[in-house]
Amino acid sequence: MTKKIIGNLRKLFFEGSDMNKTKKRFVQLAFGFAIAIATADAHAQMALKGRLLFKDDFKTPTNYTTQPQRVADGWTVKIAHSNWKKTSDGVQSVWRGGHMPVLEFDCEQSFSNAVIEVDFRFHRDAGTNGANNGAACRISPTNFKLNPSAYAASIWANEDSKDRQHGMVLEHDEWKPNGIVTVDHKPLTLKPDKWYRVRMELIGNAVLASCNGVIVYGTFEKFGLPKTSVPLGSGYCVHDFRRFRIYEAKPNPKWTAPASDKTAGDTKLEVAPEK
Repeated sequence: MTKKIIGNLRKLFFEGSDMNKTKKRFVQLAFGFAIAIATADAHAQMALKGRLLFKDDFKTPTNYTTQPQRVADGWTVKIAHSNWKKTSDGVQSVWRGGHMPVLEFDCEQSFSNAVIEVDFRFHRDAGTNGANNGAACRISPTNFKLNPSAYAASIWANEDSKDRQHGMVLEHDEWKPNGIVTVDHKPLTLKPDKWYRVRMELIGNAVLASCNGVIVYGTFEKFGLPKTSVPLGSGYCVHDFRRFRIYEAKPNPKWTAPASDKTAGDTKLEVAPEK
């Protein structure tokens, strides 16, 4: 989008020979502003996208089941918890009691440095205010062989799910009492029926994640494990997902880690719910 704006401004500035000086000055300022935005966007990204490793627009399989089904070369998908069904937009989670809905993607070849993106939205059921109305999107790349019963790295864009602090959360999640290490947490506000993109960047032992302009960042030793699974989770009200992507990534040389007043070792341990 930023590139398109710059391109249009460049064309307007250099091809508008009959433009008066005031208009030319305005375009010049706007052109500089667009470049500044592009530069700021680049500096905000810890990781730069490379080769596309996997994409899913949720067109196959016809029905999701608890058995692994191939969705691309070297990739399978299965339902880990609750119900998931295809829609015209992508896929929809439908909570049926118990654990939050989880759709798990597994790959034959592990990956490490990566950018993961997915779009989601949620819908409120009118008149329902119970536990089954919480909204959240969770991405949890992991390796169940190297780190059994755990999510090596996990992010939550959590409006009000009871399972975590409300807000944008970055954590390491061991499935045992006192097994959650909260690495970073920021306030986040989300609204029903609106699409949001969640982006997760993994470079070595560092993770940066963003949603709706809110960024969390931190380092933890097990964040750097090679990943072979990417579970997607939702809250308890109805959620839609679309445009799931995983890219190879490399460090952004222009990026600088944000200052922080805490480290992973200083964060509070929480009790992890059963997976």
